[in-house]
Amino acid sequence: MWPEVRTQVDFGLQQVGHKALRKVCQGRQTSCRRNLIIIAATSIWFGASAGAAEQTCALKLGAIKTVTRVNGADSVTLEDGTEVKLAGTLAPHARDGNAAPGTWPAETSAIATLSSMLLGKTVELAFGAARADRYGRHVAHLFVGKGENRIWVQGALLSSGQARASAVPGTSECLPELLAHERVARQSRLGLWQTGLYRPKSATRTALLMYLRSSFQVVAGRVVSVSHTKSATYLNFGENWRQDFTIHIPKAVMTANPGWAASLDDFKDKLVEVRGWIERRNGPMMSLSHPAEIEIAPDSPFLRNRLPRQSAQSNSGASLGANPELPDPEQPSPDDTPRPNEERPEPKAPGAVDL
Repeated sequence: MWPEVRTQVDFGLQQVGHKALRKVCQGRQTSCRRNLIIIAATSIWFGASAGAAEQTCALKLGAIKTVTRVNGADSVTLEDGTEVKLAGTLAPHARDGNAAPGTWPAETSAIATLSSMLLGKTVELAFGAARADRYGRHVAHLFVGKGENRIWVQGALLSSGQARASAVPGTSECLPELLAHERVARQSRLGLWQTGLYRPKSATRTALLMYLRSSFQVVAGRVVSVSHTKSATYLNFGENWRQDFTIHIPKAVMTANPGWAASLDDFKDKLVEVRGWIERRNGPMMSLSHPAEIEIAPDSPFLRNRLPRQSAQSNSGASLGANPELPDPEQPSPDDTPRPNEERPEPKAPGAVDL
């Protein structure tokens, strides 16, 4: 039997001591270090909605092996030839920016970080419900080092902006903790979060979202209506659900999280942020696999200024054509820059997994 290890997010000051997070802010400006200090659990930026699944991370310990090759920004090969895909993270790739392999800065930075952390090092694997993906690779969380030097690899990558938190069915056990680490990098504009291409897209820009179908995105907007069927619940972001952005919540997800499912009507009129893969179902749509993939956001001037502004072209639903005007990956978006004298909400406590 594999020993089971349970951990959970602790909204306390002891999280500041987590080694992976301390390393992120070494030598950086005060604002980065301040993001690691948690004043109170109830003062958070994107809080989980009422009834959300308990923020626990249950993993089963696996083998201890040496990393002999880094295959990319989210995959390594072990000494016995086993390939391991890092669970819960989505690394940047050159195709994100239609760039040639080896030329996309976010990807090369992530590969360099992972190589420095793992190449030639001994790692311990830990598994969730799914141990392998459809390609036959192990899907695992990795830990490197011992004692005070022990680092959760996924947490370190996310908190330094080298990956985004993501989940697929069977690999979502630690998503709340992963998102908490990602939030540290987002608030301090680290790594890939310096690139406009990875920042949230407005739910009102349906033409842009349709162009971005089959890609992983973070989308922000206000829920206009909530509708229920026997097999799913839909959160609609426009009056015309056949054309506007929609969130699809399968029955299986609601059955696994009954308390959260009972509160879905509360999303109506709320500003939310949702993440996932965009697909075409009439208009652009995302299907959720875990409650943490959608978060209610406070209706504040700070958030409204962070949401991407909608354009007249996107409102009309006109096609973007073959060469849409995507965010400039080298220039920070003015909408992502807090205005002077804005009230800045407290950051959410960084999560930590400690085996």
